[in-house]
Amino acid sequence: PNYNGLGPVLKYVTLVHLPTAQANGQVEEPTVYLTGNFNNFFSYAADTNTLTNLNLPAYPTTGYGREIATINYGGAIVADGTASTSNALGFYGVNLAKGGSVQAWAFYNFASLGASGEYGPGTGKISAVYRGAFAAGDNRFTTYVVVGTLGSVQSQMQTLFSQGAL
Repeated sequence: PNYNGLGPVLKYVTLVHLPTAQANGQVEEPTVYLTGNFNNFFSYAADTNTLTNLNLPAYPTTGYGREIATINYGGAIVADGTASTSNALGFYGVNLAKGGSVQAWAFYNFASLGASGEYGPGTGKISAVYRGAFAAGDNRFTTYVVVGTLGSVQSQMQTLFSQGAL
């Protein structure tokens, strides 16, 4: 924690080491499942400072899951409410086209699967996704984990963008 003095911000590096190159694969860099009360999903584009409430319905309703590949700088946020003071967790990253390692952001609302307590099956999921070829040797994927309120997570992601975090 405390990446670049930002407090509750963690640089998260996923390392995939392979003995031989692979033409196809997928890595979630990272992924998180939170209790079912975390069922408000937002995409955040830091280059335009745009926070979008995705309004995902709960599983099994059509549209309970969504991937977004058009965010250049920013990421995914899941919160336990929609107010700026709501508890939230977000992943910040940079799109492959801009020199980063994220191909898409995934959001899933599984809150309807049951109780949302510590051991309940109801969950909210977000992840940073890479799909494609892997080189032989080390393949590094970098994202940032940010926790706080919905407002502070958005602000910290904006700061990561301003600092040029890749």
